[in-house]
Amino acid sequence: MESMTKQVIFVAVLATASFAQLDVEKIIQRSVEANAVDWKAAPGYDYVERDRQPGGGTKTYEELMILGSPYERLIAVNGKPLLPEQQGRTL
Repeated sequence: MESMTKQVIFVAVLATASFAQLDVEKIIQRSVEANAVDWKAAPGYDYVERDRQPGGGTKTYEELMILGSPYERLIAVNGKPLLPEQQGRTL
């Protein structure tokens, strides 16, 4: 009788493990799908921000999401766009 109980428990453990594996696969699949949706939506979160400077004036930044990380790029000072030679430099 004890041997039969051990066999039933063993079969139950195996069945549970295979159901758990299916659940893990579903979780991973849902995660991959959610990440794909997030990556598609990321460009929609780009915006422009104008900051007032302590001594007066403003700096305008383009805020971008690049590969899931936020970045800012200076695009204007005191409401005037940067000259080509100023672009890419920090002011």
